[in-house]
Amino acid sequence: MDTALTFFSYSRADSAFVLKLAKDLREAGVTIWLDQLDIVPGSHWDSAIEKALVSAPRMIVVLSPESVKSNNVMDEVSFALENGKTIIPILLSECETSFRLRRLQRIDFTTDYQQGMDHLLEVLGHER
Repeated sequence: MDTALTFFSYSRADSAFVLKLAKDLREAGVTIWLDQLDIVPGSHWDSAIEKALVSAPRMIVVLSPESVKSNNVMDEVSFALENGKTIIPILLSECETSFRLRRLQRIDFTTDYQQGMDHLLEVLGHER
């Protein structure tokens, strides 16, 4: 079972889906980092995000029309790419992605959450 930290990059507009996915992954034993769950109140959020980005060897990026327009999401993706981290794109809803993300195989969550979750757990080295 893989215990590497997985960083979540997403748009706040997709928070409901992201929180559900993060909680389901944690229940399955995946070690994830999500700003809404892991930044301690009173902490500087930008420092906490940077520290998590540096320490996580992989990233889940949730793709939606809102996230691909987000400068914060694209900055996080750029950082991950420049530092050789594994990026796992999750397609939440159809959107036009940047060139740097088009080449990466996605996990489709657009039609069947459970099927997407099973595929993601397999990729992350976890069994249901």
